[in-house]
Amino acid sequence: MKEYYLELMVKIANSIVTTLTTRSCKHIIVIIITIFFIFFTIHFCSKNFWHNHHRLPMFTFHHSSSGNKDVFYCVVCLHEVVDGERFRKLPKCNHCFHVNCIDIWLESNSTCPLCRNQYL
Repeated sequence: MKEYYLELMVKIANSIVTTLTTRSCKHIIVIIITIFFIFFTIHFCSKNFWHNHHRLPMFTFHHSSSGNKDVFYCVVCLHEVVDGERFRKLPKCNHCFHVNCIDIWLESNSTCPLCRNQYL
């Protein structure tokens, strides 16, 4: 997706510059294109744009009925995960966390809070 936008910007820039022949217009166009590239870099290449952690699946926690009395904790908030709470499972490492906890964590980090592997 990012490559598509970069290629599109280069094509637009080339067509604009070739159609304008006066020197002053070319300087203005170069400034406009530079501003556009800066905007593109800030907006589209920011961490939050590419990390779609809100698309990670959510599950509802249910204790097994097999008599297993294990207690599960969210390592972000350190609270016990109880029946009926929503959680997310990271696809690479399969670690699970409360939805709100992992969403806040992934706003500023791109790794699993437990094993530190990239989450996607």
